[in-house]
Amino acid sequence: MNSTQERLRAAARDAATMFSPDNALPPLQLTQPARLPRRHRRPLIVVGIAALALTTGAAGYAVAARQPVTDRSQARCYAVADVNSDRYTTFAHATPQGSGEIADAVSVCAALYQQGIMKLGEGIVRGGPVVGHQNVPPLVACTLTNGTAAVFPGRPGTCAALGLPDATG
Repeated sequence: MNSTQERLRAAARDAATMFSPDNALPPLQLTQPARLPRRHRRPLIVVGIAALALTTGAAGYAVAARQPVTDRSQARCYAVADVNSDRYTTFAHATPQGSGEIADAVSVCAALYQQGIMKLGEGIVRGGPVVGHQNVPPLVACTLTNGTAAVFPGRPGTCAALGLPDATG
């Protein structure tokens, strides 16, 4: 027999001996729960308190990230997602009794885009609306610091990116 075959047979004998029931380890038994030393418990408490503070702060941010529109006498429709831009128009709802409330600023702004009165990136179209049905960009409503609704082109998250809360109500 060559040396390779002898080594393989020896390894097989060793494996059979190693995994025989006679060589099994006794079952592991725990008599008392493991406890961390006192010096390791304090950092865990601090980490737990920090995690609680972070989740509470995140919940507070979620509430602050939405704010009701309190001034419904007017609203703004922006052509760009920039609160400092001058490319917007302010609109109000007039009634025979005076000014009314704007119930849905996004719908009014969408109508301005659809009729060609507003154009994405440009604002109010000079010379009158464009003839034909126009595309309406995705729009989101935010609440300005004065409580007025401001409608911007963009998707969810636009208000947060502008530092404004999402409009509610």
